Amino acid sequence: MPPSNVPVSAQRPVGRRSRIAAFVVLLTSLAATGLTACGHVPAPTSAPPAMAAIPTAAAASGVRFSIIRTARTAARDAFTWQGGSWTRSVVVNHVAVLVDHPRGRFLLDSGLGTRTPAHFEAEMPWWLKPLMRFEGLDPARSQLDARGEPPVSRIILTHAHWDHLAALHDFPEAEVWLPSAEQAHAMAAEPPGVLPAQLGPPAIRWRTYEFDDRRWGPFAGSVDLFGDGTAVLVPLSGHTPGSAGLLLTVASGKRYFFIGDTVWRHDAITQQAPKPPLASRIVDHDRPATLDTVRFLHALQQAHPDLTLVPAHDASVHDRLGYYPEWVR
Repeated sequence: MPPSNVPVSAQRPVGRRSRIAAFVVLLTSLAATGLTACGHVPAPTSAPPAMAAIPTAAAASGVRFSIIRTARTAARDAFTWQGGSWTRSVVVNHVAVLVDHPRGRFLLDSGLGTRTPAHFEAEMPWWLKPLMRFEGLDPARSQLDARGEPPVSRIILTHAHWDHLAALHDFPEAEVWLPSAEQAHAMAAEPPGVLPAQLGPPAIRWRTYEFDDRRWGPFAGSVDLFGDGTAVLVPLSGHTPGSAGLLLTVASGKRYFFIGDTVWRHDAITQQAPKPPLASRIVDHDRPATLDTVRFLHALQQAHPDLTLVPAHDASVHDRLGYYPEWVR
C-alpha cells in the first residue's frame, strides 16, 4: 500500500501531533534516502526483452469480473511513483476483485476486512500509522452478503502483504491460494509488511501452488486456473518472493492483467519508473527485480496495446472499470 499524506482513519480523525510526527518522520526519511530527487527515474540498464505473444483463450463466454472497493485514502502522487507530482493528490484504493467463471468464482485479494481497524491500531508501527490510514471501510464480505451472493470458496492472493490478505478472517470457508514461497514469506514477515494478528485463528485454509515450467507467451511459468486460458496466474518477481499477476479474458474477448503491487500507479508503467526510494525500501523485497518487472510490463504494454493493466491500488484505473455490483464482461 502506498503511504498517504492525508491522515484519515477508519475510526477517528488523526490529531495535529500525529500529523506533525508523521511529517518529521517523512522529512527524516527523505534526507536519508534521497527521495527529494524523486523526479529522477533510473535509465534502463538493458534493452527490453523480445516480447512473445500472449496466447489467446479458446473461449471466454460467461467470464466477468467486478472490482470491490473496500476502503480508500488519499496521497500525493509523488508518494506513489518516482516521478509523480508533489502538488497532485490521488486516490489510493484497497480492493478485492470478484471473478465469475462458468466453472467457478473466486476473489483476487481480499481487500480490507471487518477486523482490519483493530489489527491496524494494534500492530501497525506508530511512525507509519499517520501515513497508512484509510477511510470508507466497506468489507467485501459485507457487500457480497448484502446482495445475497453465494459464498466464495477461493481467494487468490497477488501477494501476502497486510492490505491484500486483511479480510481472510471474513472468509473462513475459502481456500487461500498463493505460491509456497509467498506463504513462507508471509509467515516470516513482520509489520508493516504483514500484521501477525491477520494470520491468527481462525485457521486459514492455505493452498500453496507452484508455477508450471511451461511458458505462457512471455512469462516463464503459469497456472491455468480453469484449463481454458481465460484465467491464468503468472509470476511477477520482485515486490515479494512469490508475487503473482492474473491474466483474465472476459466474455467480450477483452483482456485484463491484474498486476498487484508491482506498481501503485499505471503512470509508473508508462514511464518505466520505480516506487520512490523510501517506499521501495519499506515494501519491495527485491528492488532491482521489481524495477526489471516494471520495465517488462512496459514492454508488454507496448507489444499488446489492447491489454489493460490494472494495478491493485490505482483508483484512476478502477474508476474507468466501475465498482461492484457493476460487472466488466
